[in-house]
Amino acid sequence: NVTGVANVTITISDGTNQSTKSFKVTVVPQLNYYWGILAGSGGIGTTDGIGTSATFWTPDPITMNSAGNLIVGDSDGMKIRMINPVTRQVTTIAGSGVSAYRGPEANSTNPLLATFGRFTGLAVDSSNNIYVSEIYEPVNTQKKFRIRKVAYNSGTNSYGAVTTLYDTNPSLNQCLGIRLSPD
Repeated sequence: NVTGVANVTITISDGTNQSTKSFKVTVVPQLNYYWGILAGSGGIGTTDGIGTSATFWTPDPITMNSAGNLIVGDSDGMKIRMINPVTRQVTTIAGSGVSAYRGPEANSTNPLLATFGRFTGLAVDSSNNIYVSEIYEPVNTQKKFRIRKVAYNSGTNSYGAVTTLYDTNPSLNQCLGIRLSPD
């Protein structure tokens, strides 16, 4: 039960318009809402920037880290992006924009050189490490699924190495998302 004013922000990805949108809702004493673009111009791309000067290429899935920043899997752009909801700054934190399943940059100590497939899920743990489920569909071959980790370095307040935790297993037919739960 809400006993005072409660402000809630709900953020959705709009893959059709290549942007993220936010509802700002005050639930008590009366219902008011605000609908606006948090980030993304509506054009297709992977340009970092502030608010509508940034571009996305299918911003889905979305999760949040412990600082309240939105972590966005820019699926067709093959990058993981972070949106600061206060400043509206969009920053690429992992991914080169190249789709690849294998090769020297599939896993990388430099997160901006890592290659990804299409994201199917994102999760963030209490230490701000990002876990990614992804699919890679090479032409004329079987789909490949993988779960990867983008390590967070609290000392530098930045993201680092990208490593594969789980690779395609014939018993895994599809990897449609990822969720973390306490041990």
